[in-house]
Amino acid sequence: MARDLEGFPYLEAEFAANGRLLTEPAATDVSGLVNRRTPTDLIMLVHGWNNTATVARELYRELARSLRAAAPRTAPAGRTIALYGVLWPSAKWDWFERLTGTLDALDARHGTELGIRLDGLREVFTAPEQRERLAAARALLPDLERSSTAQREFVALVRGLLPTHDAPDDDAPDQLFALDDDDLAEQLTHRLPPMADQRGDFAVPADSLLWNLAGGFLEGARRLVDFVAYYEMKERAGTVGRDGLARFLRGQVPGGVRVHLVGHSFGARLVSAAAAASGGIGARACSMTLLQGAFSHFGFASNYLPGRDGLFRPAVTSKVVTGPLLITHTRNDQLVSIAYGIASQLAGQTGADAFGPASRYGGIGANGAQNTPEVAQGTLLAAGRAYNLHPGVPHNLNADAFITNHSAVTGREVAHAILSGVAATP
Repeated sequence: MARDLEGFPYLEAEFAANGRLLTEPAATDVSGLVNRRTPTDLIMLVHGWNNTATVARELYRELARSLRAAAPRTAPAGRTIALYGVLWPSAKWDWFERLTGTLDALDARHGTELGIRLDGLREVFTAPEQRERLAAARALLPDLERSSTAQREFVALVRGLLPTHDAPDDDAPDQLFALDDDDLAEQLTHRLPPMADQRGDFAVPADSLLWNLAGGFLEGARRLVDFVAYYEMKERAGTVGRDGLARFLRGQVPGGVRVHLVGHSFGARLVSAAAAASGGIGARACSMTLLQGAFSHFGFASNYLPGRDGLFRPAVTSKVVTGPLLITHTRNDQLVSIAYGIASQLAGQTGADAFGPASRYGGIGANGAQNTPEVAQGTLLAAGRAYNLHPGVPHNLNADAFITNHSAVTGREVAHAILSGVAATP
């Protein structure tokens, strides 16, 4: 049944980790959603890493409130807009919050924190064999500081939670699977490099807590656990987008409705996977807005490595996205930047620009789309200012002025950009 969300008709669709639609099809029907008529435009909202539907719905409500405030000046005349909330089983990836705790807490509780993090992975890796690996890894904790054998076994157990595959991956360094257990353990004990922005200024001071964590294997083990959790959730987002949302849009949304995909964090990866899916999302006009996307800045790239395009490049080249593709990025987003700093570290890339546009493992939410010949450079504008948007073109929008951190994506400036993309979609 349709609900009201800040003055917009609103429905939800919930997906399982394998992309299966959990919501009854009858409850997802958009026909008659606006004054007993089908809306002309449907904005699909997709959350990122959080662990409850309540958190996702609050994000949607805050964004809907800003969309309602921006609509009188920005929404296209003569068109009717409805909202659709997508729910999918993401897990909260909270290692950054733990990194910003006190030195004393980190020093005293290294092993304890690692155990808690391993316990948290039980919510992500649920197969019996995976649970056995986690239990075995936890049993090794008392010996990790002094036993190289325990360290090697720990690396093998945690890394073995992930399936190996030969498909190109923009996000994960080959070394995650190519290094032997001893070499990977050694690589992980190196400290993360300072994070520099495009102008060479340190976005995080080099002498801050973030860069002065105690080294040693325990710290490297925590980083391995965190990156494995990240890797698994990014895979899940891709699966739900490709096998869930894309199929849903092809089968459940009438062909005459313009669809506008809006994804935050891992949700940006999810909608990008849907747009790049084989078969697309159906013959309909579409814009896409990626709010602090948590995937590679080469996601839409052309030939970023010899013979290799970005995983989501078909979303651009197939013209599935017929409206503008808007990409917010900011140096303020330390969460995305640091995630890719870990990837850079695994690959042995430890220079000061390991987080930036020149990095092999940079994030699109930090740097925008790189090596993408079609991209137009711009900024996130204040509400009411006019954009010059082009249908079918990716637009990097520098959001330093308005997006202060990874989750600050519900303001009126963001809503104004989304509605400007709606208005520019033919």
